[in-house]
Amino acid sequence: MTKIYASPPVTVIGTKNSAFTDRISLPTSGNNRAGAGEHSPATTAERMGNPTYTTIEAEGNTENVYDVNKDKDFDPITNFIRSCAIDYCKELNYSGELNHTNTFFNIYKKYDYQDWHDHPGTHLSGVYCLSGEKGSADIHFTDFNNKLNINVKEFTTDNSTTWKEEFTPGKFLIFRSDLLHCVNRHNLDSKRYSLATNFNIQ
Repeated sequence: MTKIYASPPVTVIGTKNSAFTDRISLPTSGNNRAGAGEHSPATTAERMGNPTYTTIEAEGNTENVYDVNKDKDFDPITNFIRSCAIDYCKELNYSGELNHTNTFFNIYKKYDYQDWHDHPGTHLSGVYCLSGEKGSADIHFTDFNNKLNINVKEFTTDNSTTWKEEFTPGKFLIFRSDLLHCVNRHNLDSKRYSLATNFNIQ
């Protein structure tokens, strides 16, 4: 069952854990660079007509980023992500039909990062921590809509407007698409693999 907790209280995030690293082959970072096994971006991206395998190197042109949802090789993980979103909507009593709009890789090399951003045009977004060594860059969230400005004795995840989630392989986070988030600089030599995903509720 999806674990739901508030952090801070006005923002609800769902988490669930399931590891898929041993069931899929990871691509390498870059435009049309060869990946591993059947998941080579050079072949799969050409089949889909998409030139870019990670948004880190998309230079803002995310319309042509490779959509994992359309690749049956990744069905085990996209099915898991959809099931988490369904559980999340049920627990929050959201109504309407859930549309899984896209899922894409973010592959961080050393010193890569993501600035503060949200996902406009969608209702729910998620990040699946696919693969990375201990110490991989964390995910940070902030709720700029919280303007209560209440003094607190000690900051905790329950009373802060900014907080972080450690990058743990197998962890899936789902949250409102308007929630600002970022990834701090990745300082390890090894790559950090995550999947970002979006949903609309119609």
